[in-house]
Amino acid sequence: MLVDNNKSIKVGNNTIEYSSTGYHVAYSMYGATDNIPLTPALQPWTRPTLTSADTGSSQTKSKYNVGGDHFAVEMDNAWNDGDRAVYKAFDGIIDLYHPENQTSSNTEDWFACALMGHWNGYHWIKFYNPQPIMITKYRWYYTDVASDYVRIKQCDFQYSDDNINWTTIQHSEFPNADVWTAMNDYIEVDITNSGLHKYYRVYVTEMAGNDFSYSMGVLPCRELSLWGYVQE
Repeated sequence: MLVDNNKSIKVGNNTIEYSSTGYHVAYSMYGATDNIPLTPALQPWTRPTLTSADTGSSQTKSKYNVGGDHFAVEMDNAWNDGDRAVYKAFDGIIDLYHPENQTSSNTEDWFACALMGHWNGYHWIKFYNPQPIMITKYRWYYTDVASDYVRIKQCDFQYSDDNINWTTIQHSEFPNADVWTAMNDYIEVDITNSGLHKYYRVYVTEMAGNDFSYSMGVLPCRELSLWGYVQE
């Protein structure tokens, strides 16, 4: 048995080939050829939890860079008013009024959120895992400040294999985004057939909400919960 570049395995005249969607047996027998997918053994993946110590050089990045040896996150920009860093969307704290989300001058849950601002026609939050993962669901929690609420109206869930070219897996629309709802408000999206990839992002293309906050382009993410699998 020979292994070529850790990506294909030759067994006799047949080849087990690897692609981003998994392993495939390419064989030829009696003049016929075929390509049979092999389903890799998968196990549940647990999203890492970040803390304030994981803040990078700016509020838009984590301490570790996307593309390295550690789980890492980014967002397109940050609302620079207090601690609104991207790690807040991955700190595992969903409680709106958890002590870690309070400051001496503010007890509202804006400080529980990663907060994007300066709308340029899009907002995004990206996450990277050094081992390829298959995402099956995400849940985006909002803030609970009724006077300043903003919600996602349309977004795409995308993957990349190089952090440059992005492919949309799931497009989602939320026609009731203009309607205010009470605390513990979130959107939840099931993902099918994402394949195994290292880079993912939620790419927001339309928002709705309070006139002032909407005009400022702010979009809160109290927590981005993720479900998925990795290969054993």
